[in-house]
Amino acid sequence: MKREKFFFVFILVLLLLLMTFWLFALFKNPKALRAENNIVFSIEKGENFIQIGSDLKKAGLIKSKALFYFLVLTSGSSAKLLAGKYELESSMSTSEILDKITAGET
Repeated sequence: MKREKFFFVFILVLLLLLMTFWLFALFKNPKALRAENNIVFSIEKGENFIQIGSDLKKAGLIKSKALFYFLVLTSGSSAKLLAGKYELESSMSTSEILDKITAGET
């Protein structure tokens, strides 16, 4: 009886670990969750990161303005956001979008 119980607990823990790994992989790779769709996104000269975050959310490119604001503030990117037209994919993560608009990759 103890052996069966141990085996059951072992399998349950193994399944939980596999599910956790799978969910983590999906979280780290949002491309697996969304279909790709290219969108031209414009940033006008003088726009601040709050306006840009709101516009990205309205365009459906990011899920959370708060996450975008957090990434901008913690990376020190608020002064590095460059005006221009950017071709962004709906499957890009928030950090990938931030990298592209701070590098000026139009």
